[in-house]
Amino acid sequence: MVGRVLKPNIKKMFLINILKVFFAALLIIFLIVIMHFTAGLDVFTEIFAIFGIIIEPLVAVVWFVIAVFVITIILLLINYLSFLNIRYEFYDNHLTIYKSMLLIFTNSKEIHYKNISKVTFDKKGFLNELLDTGTIYLDLSSMGEDNLSLEFMDEVSQTAEFIQSAIRAYLARTQAEYTEKYRINDLLDKGGL
Repeated sequence: MVGRVLKPNIKKMFLINILKVFFAALLIIFLIVIMHFTAGLDVFTEIFAIFGIIIEPLVAVVWFVIAVFVITIILLLINYLSFLNIRYEFYDNHLTIYKSMLLIFTNSKEIHYKNISKVTFDKKGFLNELLDTGTIYLDLSSMGEDNLSLEFMDEVSQTAEFIQSAIRAYLARTQAEYTEKYRINDLLDKGGL
């Protein structure tokens, strides 16, 4: 039985990625402007002229900006679609992670609570603080992996506390079952049965 399903906040993830792309585009435009005033864009015409290709520097810059814009939109769309199918389902004794694979297939991975040794979270960064989002890290050192990252999670401290509570409840149930089994076996041994 599924106890709770968590999903990353896709809207916030998309907004953060758009802001990253926007600042990267501003940096590229800034570098082009600096190059125009220091070396001139005619440097590119001389390089292409060697191969017999004649281009106008301004037209090349415009096409470059258009190409970057189109590629950016495609990458953002792919990124959005890949995050769309991510979900984390918490059961009584394990966590099942569903992630997109090649945008069509969904890959699942099951992690038992006994394999999670530590739950931490990170809310650092201006955008994470502004949007109240962050990353939760599950330490999986007993599985031969470093950790598992649950990115773009809302209310990251409360969500990390929920995960920790689910692990504690599992460990308490396991301990109670072990104690009960040990007590029954001890009674049977003492009773001579």
